[in-house]
Amino acid sequence: MLMLIFYVGNERYALEISRVVEVLPVVALTKLHQTPEYFAGLFNYRGEIVPVIDMCQILQGDSCRPYLSTRIIIVHYSIGDRPSSFLGVMAERVTEIINHSDNKFVDSVININQSGSRGKIIVDEQGIIQCIGVESLVSESQSNFLMSTFAN
Repeated sequence: MLMLIFYVGNERYALEISRVVEVLPVVALTKLHQTPEYFAGLFNYRGEIVPVIDMCQILQGDSCRPYLSTRIIIVHYSIGDRPSSFLGVMAERVTEIINHSDNKFVDSVININQSGSRGKIIVDEQGIIQCIGVESLVSESQSNFLMSTFAN
């Protein structure tokens, strides 16, 4: 399975590449008043208004730093019976794609977020990589905010 690696602080995370539409450099985002801190802003992606979440803010409480390798990962995102839409995921040090066989993944015993989703982990020579499913990127309340506010 191909996985896109990104960092939050010194921790490595992975998204399944089949859900990734495109990886973009950070662009100017339109900030909206009275939105949660994890919401980085909006931008026009090929004619669609796409919300962007800040994974560093979600996972460690600090905004992504402006590294040259900080990127916006465009993913297909859907919850329940709602149609799929684009979601931008801002993350640091997005520079690597890895390929691991499915039998190298181990189920995590720890919930990744409030949704109760459990991720998988991979252990390699550099340490642990926490795999995050696209639908597990945000909690249920965060998802409801994004989908109700910005759904097309």
